[in-house]
Amino acid sequence: MNIVSKRIIVLLVSTSVLSGCVTPGTMAKYDDKTDACYAESQPLVSIEKKFNESLVTGAVVGAIVGGLVGALVGGKKNRAGAALIGAGAGALTGLAAGYLKGKQQKGLSQQQILQEINSDTSTDQMRLTQTTGVVKKLTDCRFSQLQRVRNGLDSKYLTKEQATNELKKIREQMDVDQKLIQEILDDSGKRLDAYASAEAETRRVEKSMVVNASAVPAWIPPEDRAPGAAAAVTETLYALGNTNVRSGASTRDSVVGSLSKNQKVDVVGPAKDAPEWYEIVFKSNTAFVHGSRLARNKVKGTSDPVTVAERPLQKADGLRDPVLAGSTAGMNSHERAAVAQAEVEAVSESRYKQLAAEIDDIGLVGGLDLLTFGRDARLFAQA
Repeated sequence: MNIVSKRIIVLLVSTSVLSGCVTPGTMAKYDDKTDACYAESQPLVSIEKKFNESLVTGAVVGAIVGGLVGALVGGKKNRAGAALIGAGAGALTGLAAGYLKGKQQKGLSQQQILQEINSDTSTDQMRLTQTTGVVKKLTDCRFSQLQRVRNGLDSKYLTKEQATNELKKIREQMDVDQKLIQEILDDSGKRLDAYASAEAETRRVEKSMVVNASAVPAWIPPEDRAPGAAAAVTETLYALGNTNVRSGASTRDSVVGSLSKNQKVDVVGPAKDAPEWYEIVFKSNTAFVHGSRLARNKVKGTSDPVTVAERPLQKADGLRDPVLAGSTAGMNSHERAAVAQAEVEAVSESRYKQLAAEIDDIGLVGGLDLLTFGRDARLFAQA
């Protein structure tokens, strides 16, 4: 066996090792048990391990095919280098090829293969939806950490130096969070692409016929929410009687509908510039009702209930989320999975930017020097 052949074998063995497993060292950086949000972060580690699992022998098959082709076309003098290039290219396209090959080797019919691809795609979609939920819990925990620092400064429990160190530590933990989330996005993206490619090959069509990217709606960040788009509900109240619902927070704004006595009202919070009015969700859109026409309990008799105008509702503090600019109705499993993956990215980017802004605000109010650790959610800001 010549030197070139030996190098190819070493290359392919290395590729097979790297393509389908997560080494202990890789996950060790996400195992900081001193992190106050450790319990909230660990489900993300488990999800990443699942997404990192190889799809049958896809990457290995691709590397072998690509490596051998590269060696053959590279000539005698440069076969080792050509094999390296070929194996790298093969691994990118071979994931789908190996995944499909595994299905075909089971002796499945074309229809059965398509059903399994659809099932695998749906499984990963559910895992991505789970990821979004975990990200929300983790960032809520980070927000609570920041509020403890804010409260510590307000109560003089923390010195400026202590608060600065706490914020720096939280920011470092946020960076680790984002790297883990990015790994999930990268690995899930490879799997979703493999599923779509495998279906396209099975059906003998272009991949664009499997996933219509233009039909997948985008996620709108909360700060870019268009007028009329519904925001997050903070409380459910009741209408006192027949009540006008208006397009804005004044009697000068047009009436867009009405509420009947004891009708449930999903309330977002006090209007920004007119706190005696309340922003509500009305027919899936934003609308406004005066606080004197809303009560926390249903009207049962002639006695006057306490209205929210007499006992003001406090706008809920916390992190806001993007909204989907469209519907998933009529989408296939690949397109729904693409929406789920985009939600992970949109929610993560939005929430970590809000956390970064909260750090800035705490620093500004507390007179802290935070110039050493940035202003934005760095990882997602680069995307």
